[in-house]
Amino acid sequence: MKYLILDAKKHWECLEKKYGLPLREKLDPIEVPKLLGNSCLIQVLNGGLDFKYLIIGSGIQAISRLGQTGKKVSELESQKKPSKIFNLFTLVVETKLPQYSQLEYIGKDKRVKYVDIGVFPFATHSIPRTVSFLWSITQATSF
Repeated sequence: MKYLILDAKKHWECLEKKYGLPLREKLDPIEVPKLLGNSCLIQVLNGGLDFKYLIIGSGIQAISRLGQTGKKVSELESQKKPSKIFNLFTLVVETKLPQYSQLEYIGKDKRVKYVDIGVFPFATHSIPRTVSFLWSITQATSF
């Protein structure tokens, strides 16, 4: 597991020890500054039938297709159901546990071979036992 994903895992585990299923409101960017460029904040829609990218870090944007912020996974051809990323997000919602994967990189940056991703579930104060948000950390591996 890549070091940024390990750092995110440790942070999520600390929040989980304090709150059970961590609350989105407790995910404070000030506490994880070195992870921000590799982070995505994703809203879970319709109980996990779709997902919406709310925030995409600059490190991810640098190797991704432009214009994905604000898009639903169902609007992205390479990510809509059935896809590895959709299945990964769904598994996190269903299990309420972090999940990790290595995905083949399909972007245009010739230096990137694959990406490692960690996806972490978050609830909200208003719906404390339901996964309403996902925090993902993506780390690219070069040739």
